[in-house]
Amino acid sequence: MKTFNDKGIKIEMVQSQIETNGLLTLLKVSVQPNFENKKHIHSNLTETFKVTDGTIKLRVGEGVICLEQGEAFSVNAGIPHHFINDTDKNVSFLVCVMPGSSEYEDLILNGGDI
Repeated sequence: MKTFNDKGIKIEMVQSQIETNGLLTLLKVSVQPNFENKKHIHSNLTETFKVTDGTIKLRVGEGVICLEQGEAFSVNAGIPHHFINDTDKNVSFLVCVMPGSSEYEDLILNGGDI
């Protein structure tokens, strides 16, 4: 399993776009307390975040969505977004990217933003 681990974030590849015939890329993400990634945009990918442990905030466009364990939210292509763990506990979530993308996978596993 491919993994990236650095500066408060750990990302594990669960399913690659090759394994799903390009349908999706599935990642398991764990972030430490007070971690925030950079605001960014994916021009042709939709990301769905599903929290598996803890609480995470998604800043999507001009709004903020708070997701707790078991809740999910999709960010459509072209929408600026980033996530924030402003709690004092680790947070884990799944990220499903559609369609799957080898470029996205390479970027993420080399330290790029989800």
